[in-house]
Amino acid sequence: MKTPQAVAMPQPPIAKSLTLAQCIIAYCEEKKYKIDRGVGEKNIIYVEGMYPEGKLNDDTFNVWNDARLVIEFKKGTPEILGAWEATTEPGRYYTLQPLNLSGVARIAFGQYQSWQVGTHNQADPHEALIQTGGSVTVYRDLNKDGLRIGDRIDTGYFGINQTWGADSPTSDIGASSAGSLVGRTREGHRQFMALCKQDPRYIKNRDYIFQATVIPGDDLFKRYPPTVAAKPVVTATTDNLSPGQLNSAIANAAINLRGMSTAEGPDGGNNACAWSINRVLQKAGIAPLGENPNYVPSLVDDLKGGRGQLIQGNEAKPGDLVIAHGEAHIGIGLDQGCATVLSNSSSRARFVWESDTDFDGSYGGSSTIYRLLK
Repeated sequence: MKTPQAVAMPQPPIAKSLTLAQCIIAYCEEKKYKIDRGVGEKNIIYVEGMYPEGKLNDDTFNVWNDARLVIEFKKGTPEILGAWEATTEPGRYYTLQPLNLSGVARIAFGQYQSWQVGTHNQADPHEALIQTGGSVTVYRDLNKDGLRIGDRIDTGYFGINQTWGADSPTSDIGASSAGSLVGRTREGHRQFMALCKQDPRYIKNRDYIFQATVIPGDDLFKRYPPTVAAKPVVTATTDNLSPGQLNSAIANAAINLRGMSTAEGPDGGNNACAWSINRVLQKAGIAPLGENPNYVPSLVDDLKGGRGQLIQGNEAKPGDLVIAHGEAHIGIGLDQGCATVLSNSSSRARFVWESDTDFDGSYGGSSTIYRLLK
């Protein structure tokens, strides 16, 4: 009598380790949403009922409990560049006192290509993404219950902008949203806008229409639960940091990124000096510089416009920004007096060139030095 052979039992599939960014992209792909994977292209994602650090919550009405994210692909892998407290829903004030007789607007989950850079709010004007590029679909909360269920659907141009909430308390949206997609803090919103404006499509065309996607956190985690703990995203405000602390953060980030390839920058790294400086600032958790973040004169305009202070050479410290004669190049000082400056090497397409203050005489004159203030 033959000994019966053991029957091999089917093994459960091995779960693939997924980061939060990968889960969000997988969810969007399942929904047939467009994903931008080009170099430097930004994906704006709002996750309702999820905190910025990637934890679900109960999506309580009138609370800042949603997440605004910017995702970019690096070597084929999605990474979260910025994550901020936000709301995708109107607050109590406009729910009870709607501007539209049909009820306050609550955006429908989905993807819309509808926003252009502009100015929001006459009372508190600030740069924002304005709904001038396309329609959006909303639910009209006529019964004022703070829910989408049973509400009438409306599609059109309703001023559903991407704005700031003027540092409202975490527990109270109040009048900060009448249906717009709103980041809670001013500084976080500035960081968000700076990242969006680094998108090469915007740099090429200032009338570029940005796309944003709004998804429900509970359904995201049900279908694609992250299995890898989210990496902390440095998006904290720099308002409370002194210039000295900013200098230290910039210098440390520059040293950490020394040797970084700049091939993803303009002209394959040949003209990536401003680009590399903004990568250092991003690493340090500081909002990028410049209306055009890849153009030195644009960075200098920001420094002159209030974000920087002109420094004499004998006062220069590590972390100060050194601008070549004619605003032709930019680097970061590594020592007292900025006698050693680290910047992009055009010929090597790497952040490795160590020169003197005047970039070894390459630009025909003396450099100027600025200290970042915010």
